[in-house]
Amino acid sequence: MKPRPDGTVVMVSLDDMSIGPRAAWPDTQRFYADRAAAFLASVTSDLPDGTKMDYDAWFCPLPRIDPLKWLAEHPDDPDGFLEPLTFDAALAAADAIELWYGSTTVQGLVWLWWTTAELARHGITPPQVRDCDLKASRYGRIDAATFDAMLHDAPDRAYRASPIDAATLERRLALWQAVTQFPTPPAGHLHPSEAEARCFDVLSGRFPDGPEGLNALEKQLLAALTPDFAPMVRPTADAMIAQQDVGDYLDIDHLHDLLLGLAQRTPPLVEVSGAGPMHKCAVRLTGAGVQVQSTP
Repeated sequence: MKPRPDGTVVMVSLDDMSIGPRAAWPDTQRFYADRAAAFLASVTSDLPDGTKMDYDAWFCPLPRIDPLKWLAEHPDDPDGFLEPLTFDAALAAADAIELWYGSTTVQGLVWLWWTTAELARHGITPPQVRDCDLKASRYGRIDAATFDAMLHDAPDRAYRASPIDAATLERRLALWQAVTQFPTPPAGHLHPSEAEARCFDVLSGRFPDGPEGLNALEKQLLAALTPDFAPMVRPTADAMIAQQDVGDYLDIDHLHDLLLGLAQRTPPLVEVSGAGPMHKCAVRLTGAGVQVQSTP
């Protein structure tokens, strides 16, 4: 792989903005505090030694820093290479930005709208920002040669970047605002596209509905269970596959969290056997769960 172009920085977010708290926006201090609290309450943050991973909305995988080179060039700051480049610092230094996302997925669209709002909050607007729609490839594999060509903006790069205009930016800001106001339905004037409408339908399903106070995913998990213990991976894998049919690529840890939540209800709707990673756990319906499952 060729050396990275000087000054090229890649910032990545693994925080799925289609789940978790969003209502505090545009109070970003509260917003990210709420996101951090939800992350630390999730099995996603569990480390093998029993501690919790720190929350950060963004991380910087490139450029990689060579510790020996850093020490040679910065003898007075031997630990400096341990300090990651922050999103705010990267934006402040950027003279051009490309947004790489997948427009065919719920996660890709919500990420795009949220990131656009973050850029606007920092005063970054077109023509400084360009779009690079990866379609569904975010959930496949981009090989090293393709990734390298895109980083170098090669003429034959597989996914081209294109400029966005002010009207597109304003529309994305309005769509992000609608996402933060769920479960209030989006305003009719947005006239969402087919993919956007599907995204909003999925997001609506994240909120409780009906007398049991369950959301669509919780109902789906309950429907896949029986009163007999079964490996937890079975209902979660079924739910993941079903959601992908509507462009919703959930992390399996979120479904794990939902099952644990169902076990902690009063009365509990499921019983979980085992602890720790999902492959060590089994789950079954309780009597209350059977009753809810059989309710039309």
